[in-house]
Amino acid sequence: MLYTFFCFVLEVDITFIDKVKNFFQDYFPNHPKLAAVGTILVIIAVVLYVVLKELPALSDGLKLVKEFLFGKRKDEVIIKGKTPLIDLESIIPITNPENDYVREENNSDIDALAVLISNKDVTSAKEKKKRQIIVVAGPPGIGKTRLVQEVCRKNLREEFKVQIYIDFEAVNSPTTRSKFSEEKIYESALTQVKSALGGGGVDSNDFRAIAKDFQKPTIFFIDNYEQILDNEVLHQRIWNHIIIPIAESNDLIKIIITSREKINSTRLFQVSRLTNAKKEDVDTMDVNQLVTRHTALKLFCKIHNQILEQENRLKEDKYDFTKEEFKIMIDLCDKVSCLPLGIHLMASRSTDIPLAEILDKLNFYIQQPVPKSFKEYGNRHLDLYSAFKWSFDALTDEEKSFYKHLTYFQNGFYKNHLPVWPQFKSKAETDMVVAKLYQKSFLRKQQIELVSKRDRMEYDRYEAYVLFKELLQLEVSNFEEKLDQDYLNEIHLKSNKFLTDMTNNVFGKGEILNLGYIKKALRLEYENIVYNIDNCSKSNKSLAVDTLVKLESLLNEIGPYLKLESLFDALIEKIDNGEQRAQLLMGRARVYKSSDHRELGKEPIREAIKIMESQNEINEILGQAYRIGAYLGNELADDELRESVFEKVNSLSESDQLKIGQLNLAFILSDKAKALEKLGKIGDAITQLEQVLKLMEGYDIQQA
Repeated sequence: MLYTFFCFVLEVDITFIDKVKNFFQDYFPNHPKLAAVGTILVIIAVVLYVVLKELPALSDGLKLVKEFLFGKRKDEVIIKGKTPLIDLESIIPITNPENDYVREENNSDIDALAVLISNKDVTSAKEKKKRQIIVVAGPPGIGKTRLVQEVCRKNLREEFKVQIYIDFEAVNSPTTRSKFSEEKIYESALTQVKSALGGGGVDSNDFRAIAKDFQKPTIFFIDNYEQILDNEVLHQRIWNHIIIPIAESNDLIKIIITSREKINSTRLFQVSRLTNAKKEDVDTMDVNQLVTRHTALKLFCKIHNQILEQENRLKEDKYDFTKEEFKIMIDLCDKVSCLPLGIHLMASRSTDIPLAEILDKLNFYIQQPVPKSFKEYGNRHLDLYSAFKWSFDALTDEEKSFYKHLTYFQNGFYKNHLPVWPQFKSKAETDMVVAKLYQKSFLRKQQIELVSKRDRMEYDRYEAYVLFKELLQLEVSNFEEKLDQDYLNEIHLKSNKFLTDMTNNVFGKGEILNLGYIKKALRLEYENIVYNIDNCSKSNKSLAVDTLVKLESLLNEIGPYLKLESLFDALIEKIDNGEQRAQLLMGRARVYKSSDHRELGKEPIREAIKIMESQNEINEILGQAYRIGAYLGNELADDELRESVFEKVNSLSESDQLKIGQLNLAFILSDKAKALEKLGKIGDAITQLEQVLKLMEGYDIQQA
């Protein structure tokens, strides 16, 4: 009966168990009990194998059973567990492109790429290995990123439940190359990968171990890899230390890379060029035939009509162009090598400017000299440069200046995070120009889904195209120094305000956001925040310190915890103010604790405590220093550091203990309880913990 049940659970033929039982009975003919024990041990071994193999599915099943039996509390604070190296709740996912024109114009590419990525019909292990790293190649503006997004999110969502987005756009950009050493750029690439993974285990550079932590079919989508290929040494380091170890260590992982160039030893997928008609086809074909058969014309007409529809100017005739205009349209598409981004630039202007005038202007720009540094690019890039230059020059001076400042964002922006542009009358006008720049194809837009405690919301996130950033930076030396520094400071203040709101939510009382919401929002803004801190430290050190301290405290509290050593080191050298220096030293000590140099965390926290005590003022910053000192004393087994903090806090009066901060005091007592537990003083430890819970009443996240 028992083994019949196991056969059912394990989905094996019942004769399998019979064979095992008969084997042991033949082996121990005179010892039936030993034969029975042997049979049972084999059954247990098989059960354990299946349980371990199906662990993720079993976990999901138990979760569903729990929700069915007990319901799902709507107001609970969910602290989701994570594996040692990754946090699936904090990964940066592959998002849906806001505009799905790719599906209509590139159906053949979508189907072909989906088949190439999918493992469903692949039975050969050798063939699966060949397809594990796929490079989607093509010139800028052809739609590589959107194609992969479309395939992953809409065709392969069921097969690949986990999808992770890694963007190398800013890792080795022209601006980055001019400012940072190769080592620092490599560290930036490491951080980019780890932050996309949710930041867990960031002190580990063992990507083989990280890869093994994925237990479900997973896609790693690495975008803009051409930035890495510009530096062969950097490419070899990233390829050999990150990409190959991930691919070789887990057959469940598929790596998709977009690049303007092919990469050796990978499976290449060349994105198809949109098809265009010949001018003579206009005289022999019906208009509907002409547009349906040629995807470049179809895209042009679609964008043209979308804008007219938004402005309530669309006529009943779907293709309101004369034969001569269609011939000009064919010429225009050829001028930009039928690249979707080039067609977008021209079609978005066609609602207000006659096609003949657009062609004249474009021909004029094509004949103009290009920047010397741009001559290494191919002809298609040059065609796109001419289209961009013409469309950009058609903006007003204020719109052009504003757009240049939007390229300052390293990972896109939300409109509500944008300060009012000084030359615009209001926030509404600023937002209106953002909408115009998107409509005219200077910005791309993606819908980001953030789930708060009560609601599921979608936000539009905008970003300047990589190529356009490069073009603007190539034309002007020291590009960022020419930007309006007052406006950049406003951007830095908005970034600080975002962290302040998140910090108040995590460390405050009462209504809180879902932790998953906070983590995802922080992940999306992390690249911008770090870049802001680095630049802000030159003009507004106090703001840089405050932003870095808030970022570190949030990452330490809720994860993902990322390496910030270089930011702390650079700022500590510049800061003389005692209180600010102490705050930096505290964060630096905690960063050391999460690195390979744990022991180095002792000296910074000792110095921070000394600085704050010399201020002769009892306040929450002193409390933070004591709190981190107690924590590190426990973690690093430094009895002297830990006991000195306990002694100092015990010597404070009750009113002074409250001055160091209720949460700080709670965590110090929590560390004291841990120390008492290690000494076997369980009763005293419980007393301390009861006091801790009382102090934490109302602080939902901290209490959890």
